[in-house]
Amino acid sequence: MKKETNNFSKDRLLGAGGYGEVYKGVLEDGTIISVKCTKLGNTKSADQVLNEVRILVSGEPS
Repeated sequence: MKKETNNFSKDRLLGAGGYGEVYKGVLEDGTIISVKCTKLGNTKSADQVLNEVRILVSGEPS
């Protein structure tokens, strides 16, 4: 993800909150993505991100 976010460059930072930061990324084929990074050592924020992924993958409404 470092490559896609230009090494998590500040100019790619989309937002930040209690859980961590969200960066804009660009895949090799030009697809624009967002990359959410949890704060190191914060297991609660990591759990929240994993729950979001589970919801997105399952297709459940949020």
